[in-house]
Amino acid sequence: MIKKVKARYVVFGAVILTIVLLIVSFLLFVHSTGSLIEGVTEENLIENTKSGAAVFNTKLSDQLVMLESQVRYFRDIDLTDYNAMKETIINTKGIGEFKNIGVADKTGATMNYNGRSSGNILLTDYFREAMSGSNAISEIAYIDEDGEEVLVLAVPIEQNSRCVGVVYGTFTKTVFNSLIMSTGEFGNSVNLLIDDNGNILASTERLGIISDDVRNFNEVLDIKDKTDSLFSFTSGGEDRIAVITPVGLHDWSFVSVVPGSIVTNLSADITMKVLKIIVVVAVAFLLLIGSIILLFREIKGMAAAQARIGAELGVATKIQADMMPYNFPERDDISLYATMTPAKEVGGDFYDFFFIDDDHIALVVADVAGKGVPAALFMVITKSILRNVTMMSRQGVGRVLSIANNALCENTRSGLFVTTWLGVLTISTGELVYANAGHEYPAVKRGNGKFELAVSDNSPPLSAMEDLEFDEEHITLEKGDCLFIYTDGVPEAKNAAAERFGTDKMLEILNRDTDKDLVSMLADMKKEIDDFTGNMDPFDDVTMMALRYLGNGNDGAAV
Repeated sequence: MIKKVKARYVVFGAVILTIVLLIVSFLLFVHSTGSLIEGVTEENLIENTKSGAAVFNTKLSDQLVMLESQVRYFRDIDLTDYNAMKETIINTKGIGEFKNIGVADKTGATMNYNGRSSGNILLTDYFREAMSGSNAISEIAYIDEDGEEVLVLAVPIEQNSRCVGVVYGTFTKTVFNSLIMSTGEFGNSVNLLIDDNGNILASTERLGIISDDVRNFNEVLDIKDKTDSLFSFTSGGEDRIAVITPVGLHDWSFVSVVPGSIVTNLSADITMKVLKIIVVVAVAFLLLIGSIILLFREIKGMAAAQARIGAELGVATKIQADMMPYNFPERDDISLYATMTPAKEVGGDFYDFFFIDDDHIALVVADVAGKGVPAALFMVITKSILRNVTMMSRQGVGRVLSIANNALCENTRSGLFVTTWLGVLTISTGELVYANAGHEYPAVKRGNGKFELAVSDNSPPLSAMEDLEFDEEHITLEKGDCLFIYTDGVPEAKNAAAERFGTDKMLEILNRDTDKDLVSMLADMKKEIDDFTGNMDPFDDVTMMALRYLGNGNDGAAV
């Protein structure tokens, strides 16, 4: 009782301690998660912004490649020849999302694909850079012939390794904004492209994060360092976070602006998820503790039941052993010895011997198909029927097996059957009459010879079907002859390599010393089987019986 109370207190204490540890762990997590999540979020914002800048550069490079595709039309014409220029332009189509594409000669004179002129661009930054042999993008927005702000891309036209003009294309703010939008967004961020003075060259939709009236980013945040930096500021009465990274073109920068609440919301979201996980873990732990308690109780009950079964099987093993006759006859005319080793606590093999009268002894070795308790019960029934019928009928061993077979078929429905060897020895003459119902062939040693199998016709086992007849065999034993009867547990024993012990090995062992006493003979055979099988569980019950005829029987032969 005291042990049970202590065990309950231990379990209760473990549950309370676990809950306390979970609560403390959660509080520590909440305390440290803010700075951790903030750091991770900042890293993600910076990486996302750098990725956006890289995508923007790729988009611009794609547009420059489109302009380069137009250069081939002008490599073989005189750019100062107005008519040749006009004819070539008329036969050339516009590309991409450029508002206008045009060609300028080395003096800066222009002709557009729409047939109009953009004036002289000699003094523009993009023209000078393109004429130096490099692809160029204007650093600032220009006013085109329609009075609209545009950014200009230009690529050189080379003839004989000399730059003779440029092909240029203009982007409106709307198109440029679409390039920024195609870079992707981090949640509900606003992406901006600003020049060195903070002028907003392009942007995604402002989403209320930055006012649509703001034209220069310095109005909301004056930035000096534009190298992968993160800033916090207030706009429209709300906290904001700005991440800035260089584009790698002119002194332009790519900016992502997100609400400051993104960090606090993320922290709260993660905290709530962790709390849910902790609750689930706590519930699972309590269920586990409950399951363990129930399991311990079940195991305890199973152990008690197993102990009862073990005790009962121990009693059954002793009862079965006691059912085998062990008072072997001590006579001058015969020597007899037998053993039965079950594969489990109880088995289906059995042997029996009994005197019918002073001059006749009956010998039985049988093997029920199966092992364990069912086979043992069937064995008890078979043993009783065979002994009773043999003692009462006196009609010959073949007829005894027929009567026993029908009795077993009539009174059992288990589907079990039993192989049986039954013999009756007339002691005064040495005549042995036996019948075999599906059993192993006995081994016989005559005189100074060797053990050999006494092969004969074999009938079906008992209880296989009704109304069977069993043939009788006759052998006359001489002084010194020996008979060895066994069940299939001997030849069919297997080792780890699944090899069978076999009758050849059995005969070899018997013939090593044919004159040894019967106790040693059976003990040596069992040891050889055990050595052969090693650590393998027993394949089947092993039953052996040996009889040596010592009388002065007649000189007879097998019939």
